[in-house]
Order: sequence, then structure tokens, then C-alpha cells
Amino acid sequence: MKNNKTFSYIVLFISMFISVIVVTMLAPVSEKFFNSNDGYRYEEYISVYPFMVEGGTSYSDKEYDKYSDIIKEFIEKISLMDGNISMDLELNVSGGATAQGKVYFSLKETPAVPLEKSKGSIVEKNGVYVGNKYVKLIDNDMISIFNDNYSVLGVAATKKLEKNECIYIKYSELNDAIKEKINRNLCKNVYFGEPVVIHYESNNADMTLLKDYLTDNTYMYEITEASGQSGYNILFGKIKNILLGLTGLLCIFVIGESVVLLMSSLVREAFIKEVFGMSRSKIYVPVLLRISLCFVAAAIVGLLVVYVIFKEILVIRFWLLATAFLLVVTFVIFGFSYLNVDRRRADRAEQILRFTE
Repeated sequence: MKNNKTFSYIVLFISMFISVIVVTMLAPVSEKFFNSNDGYRYEEYISVYPFMVEGGTSYSDKEYDKYSDIIKEFIEKISLMDGNISMDLELNVSGGATAQGKVYFSLKETPAVPLEKSKGSIVEKNGVYVGNKYVKLIDNDMISIFNDNYSVLGVAATKKLEKNECIYIKYSELNDAIKEKINRNLCKNVYFGEPVVIHYESNNADMTLLKDYLTDNTYMYEITEASGQSGYNILFGKIKNILLGLTGLLCIFVIGESVVLLMSSLVREAFIKEVFGMSRSKIYVPVLLRISLCFVAAAIVGLLVVYVIFKEILVIRFWLLATAFLLVVTFVIFGFSYLNVDRRRADRAEQILRFTE
């Protein structure tokens, strides 16, 4: 009997340990904790050459003056397109730090980014979304970008355990000096044979208008599938989450079976001890304490394992959510097991009473 109990506690610890890891990894996926979309129906990267250069290996203001109008017209035209059209650029933020920026030339739909906090839509209001990696740079709901202050409309997260390292801002909100600097860099890159890479995202419109514009203006362009949203990656992500969910459910089932087995082994023992005057608390509380000790040990070891895997302090937040959920589940199972054991103990007492009569 003692060996059976020891084995049950070992199984209980292992199932709790795996459950903590699985549920912690699943926590960011749930929309219960974030206000966000799942993604876009249409999403592609487009490499565009707004002009072609005939020879030349040096670059100066003369070359910029020659091609600047083409770049400005290109940005102006794509800003009128449907959907969201953006470019990844480095931004100078508070304290001289550099952050990855997502600069929107066109922003017609709400970005599919999870928000921890929100004061309004970046589509409808002036302001920026700031990745939760940079929350320390926010001062009185403002952040400095290129020495200009912008209102922070939301703190962006991810549906993973890593922090969001991006700042989302509209091109139209940048001052003229910064726009000019961006235009110069784009012009210089194209002059030396590098394309302007724009990111198209939309749930409502495909790229027909954008393609027609590029074709009509005889721009050279190449479309590549957005790696983060390819059909394969979406399918793989869903399969991974389903497998994690099934694993979590299996572990919870094993937790339940282990608790029920431990409690069931007390039916005869509880009856005998109560006959000799021992209170129920002295019978069941030690079992509850041992189950709680198993849970605490599994939760701590699970936290260490997940932290080693992801190396992000953010994991503690999801670990707390996971442990709270599993703790409630464990105590609910224990409660039902206790009621079941108590009913069986009462039935045995009644049977013995009838027999003695």
C-alpha cells in the first residue's frame, strides 16, 4: 500500500510538472489575456525598384535631387492604397537607444498585434504602439522618437513568451526632417541596387490595386510570401497548439486520477480511524498538504525549465496564470474526491451497522 501511494505521488508530481510547462506555453495564445486579431487574410512582402540606375558608383545630393521626386511620389501613391503598407526601419528613441520600427505608409485596418494596454486605435488617433520591451521609455504616456514626443496609444505584446521589440508609427506623423532623411536613405539604397521592401497586410483587400499601380508605372517588383504568415507556418502553429492542449488535458486527467487514487485508498483507513475517534481533519489534511507540496515543487521546477528555455522574465506572468489555473483545478478535484470518499465511508459504515443488527 505504501509503495502504491509513493508511486501515485511520483506520477502526480510528474503530471503537475508537465502541466505547468504546457499551460504556461499556452497562456499567451489565449485572447482572454490580450485584445488582438489572429493575423491577416492577405500578407506579402514586396520588393520594389522605383527607378533604375544606369551606371554610376558614387552617390551625392545631385543623385538625390534627380530621383527624390520619384521616391516621394511612390510613397504618396502607396499611402492611398487599401490595407496596411509598412516598412521596417530603425528608430532613435528616448535616451539615444535604437528600436525596430514598423512605419506605416498606409494604415487602413487595425494592426494584428496583441495589446496589453490600449487607449485607442492607432488607425483613428494620432499616436504610436510601443512594444512591451520599451515600456521603461514611456513617460506620462509619451515616448520620444527622433527627439519628438508621441502619445502612446497602446503597449504591444506578442502571442509568444518573448517581449515585443517593435514600435508602430504612421509615416504621416513623422516631421518633415525625418521624412526627408528616410526618403534620402531609400533613394540611396535603390541607387546602389537595393529594393524598397514594403509589407502589405489586409483582411479586406488583396493587392490588385497595388499591383496595377506598380505595373502601370513600369516599376520592377517581386512579391515574396510573408514568412511569419505562410500557410505552412499557420498550420504548424495550430497543430502545435492543439498538441500542447491535448498534452495539457492528458496531464490534468492524470492529476485527477492520481488524486482520486490517493483519496480512494483512504476509504477503509478513514473508516477505521474514525471508529477510534480520530477527526476527519487529521485524516485528510496531511494528504492535502502532501498534494500541495507536490504542486509547489512541480510549479517551481516548471518555472525554472520554462525560464531556461525562453530566457525572458515575462514568462513569470504566464507562469502565474498557469499555476493559478492548475491550482484551482487540483483543489476542485480534491474537493470532489473528498466528497466521494466521504460518501463511500458513510456507505461502509451503514453496511456494517446493518450487519451488526
